[in-house]
Amino acid sequence: MTMFSKTQARENIIDQMLTTGKYLILDEFVDRESVHNFVKKALLEAIKLIEGQEAYLNIKKNGLERMHKYFPADKLVFLEKFVREKVKTRIIKMAYDVGKTELLLEQEFFINSIVLLRIKYPFVIGIKSNLTYEDYIYQMYLQEYSHDSLAVKLSRKIKSTSRKVWKRFLNSLNKILGQKIAIRSANLDIPKSVFEYNSKYPYAAFAHGPHLDSWFAAPYSLEFWLSVTGVRENNGLLFYPETFGSKLACMDSVPFVAPGIKLPKPQRLGLKDGSLIIFNGELLHGTQLNVSDVTRIGISVNISPHELYFSPDRVAGYNTHFFHSSTEIERGNFENLVQFKISDSNIKSRSEFCRVHRNSFENKSNDKNKAVIVKVNQFSQEKSVVLCSSREISIGEKRLFHLNFGSRVEKIILVRTNRGFNAISAICPHLATNLIDAYHDEQNIYCPGHGLTFRLADGLSECSLFKLKNYQVIEDDNGLVILSW
Repeated sequence: MTMFSKTQARENIIDQMLTTGKYLILDEFVDRESVHNFVKKALLEAIKLIEGQEAYLNIKKNGLERMHKYFPADKLVFLEKFVREKVKTRIIKMAYDVGKTELLLEQEFFINSIVLLRIKYPFVIGIKSNLTYEDYIYQMYLQEYSHDSLAVKLSRKIKSTSRKVWKRFLNSLNKILGQKIAIRSANLDIPKSVFEYNSKYPYAAFAHGPHLDSWFAAPYSLEFWLSVTGVRENNGLLFYPETFGSKLACMDSVPFVAPGIKLPKPQRLGLKDGSLIIFNGELLHGTQLNVSDVTRIGISVNISPHELYFSPDRVAGYNTHFFHSSTEIERGNFENLVQFKISDSNIKSRSEFCRVHRNSFENKSNDKNKAVIVKVNQFSQEKSVVLCSSREISIGEKRLFHLNFGSRVEKIILVRTNRGFNAISAICPHLATNLIDAYHDEQNIYCPGHGLTFRLADGLSECSLFKLKNYQVIEDDNGLVILSW
């Protein structure tokens, strides 16, 4: 994946993003320091409002990237909701300014009215939360808050500091939101399968699987992603640049890439605090499961540098969108929104937006990815079985085997590297993604779900909670690969 250099001419930057999937990282941009400080200040003020003086002082002293030590994960939804509305106009103005000064946009362009704030705690902390993904969506987008509903809807899941603190916070939240929640809930479409897919872990432990923004019913657009704090390679963005422009399929009713598509090695991206990355939303991307020891905070908004079009492959999201026109922002008007309802007249294929001239990525699984069934005599005293001849697997390849023990089936992957053979469980313990679709090298295999890296030698990952079962495997004198357990 390539990035624009600081000295590279920007005249054709939009065309480059559309044609090649290049991205742009800005460590400096107009009003950067002011915007960054504004967001951090809004976060600290909201923390004080929600959790009180002690949490505020501790986080102010130790930094926002340590906030998981002092602010309950169950309350992140309220913090995100409050802060994103607080900073929304400032972020939209930032996108407008950068669009004009860095992307050199001259004609009218559109900025999505939805600003997303993502606060991700270390996974080992996030899984302790009681707030499910479904709870989060309901509270963030659908719930209209009232003091009467406080005791029933919040106290069941959240240890409230005090009713007085919550009442003060809810007064502020209602004042900011007004009627916005009701407007959003009327046209938000989220299939039940999305909640089911994300039901294993609480929202605080959530990470985005590989996706295209248009699968979420967003228009074809560029994503502006601001690093607020703590964005590291082991908790930040994941990109799959080799797939850009390819025909990709998402899961049935779930807007993440479908099984059976062999993904390349994910490119991990860490960012400096206050830096901004701009990339094409049709570049396959996701977020790394947070296996770091810091809180990662990012805020994003999308802009469309052209007419608004939507994908026929959209799965979930809003049926009606509201945008800020650059023309109105130039006049200082942030109240007049342009409304676009998805219809047949504004649906176009992704190829018309990406305009890729060539593409060599082959995403189809071949016959070698199909499972080989190996029957195992579960009553035998021997704890080994012949898998195949070593000649059947070349160096750099892997093969999927289903060991049929009669009462159970164990799925394993046999990998051949320059060092020999390794055999590991085929199923990622995080969300049961089949690793036959994963990229591997001489040392590691990279889960195509959320970027977890497992060592081939022993199955260990970057997270102490996840390990692949490791099997002993040898090649005998006759060239047979024998697995034992």
